[in-house]
Amino acid sequence: MGRDENLNIVQNSPTWGAVVISSGFARILNCDIKSVSFSPLSIQGEKINLGDGATVEVENCHFHGSQKPCVLVQHNSTIYICNTKIEGSQTYGIWIQLASKCFIDKGCVITGNGGAGINIQNKCSLRIDGGPKKEVEISFNKDSGIEAVEQSNAYIENVVLKGNMSTSAIYSTQNSSVTIKNSQILSNQCGGL
Repeated sequence: MGRDENLNIVQNSPTWGAVVISSGFARILNCDIKSVSFSPLSIQGEKINLGDGATVEVENCHFHGSQKPCVLVQHNSTIYICNTKIEGSQTYGIWIQLASKCFIDKGCVITGNGGAGINIQNKCSLRIDGGPKKEVEISFNKDSGIEAVEQSNAYIENVVLKGNMSTSAIYSTQNSSVTIKNSQILSNQCGGL
């Protein structure tokens, strides 16, 4: 098991990311990670066999400032995120792709990204539960708050989606699904859903 705790990283080099995880299990706690070019957190998974991929737990972290997504998860990998702020990417805050899973729990804020706050695509799943006090906020992203495309599924409960811009608070294509329960959808530029 890998464990990174209390890291303060500013990555300026043109590599795959500040923290790159290819397989196995990792826990990232109490870290502030900024990457100028590539993703602050990049979970690559198994590219060839599409085995179990990597599993990563993130808690009490801050990922920010990148030309690429702040958090990238792909190739049948799984991420659990709690009490974490994800902001300032020029693209997506979180990009989940290629049969991966993302679980977001209380205390998370995904804000101020140049694309959608969260994009899931190509047979992925997303589950967000902010708890009874709605302690997950997805706000002020320049595109949708959440996008589910290419046979992906999202379950969103107790979440605040506000101030998202271009498309809507939540965008889903015909072959994907989104379930929303007990959430607030406020002041998004182009409507709610």
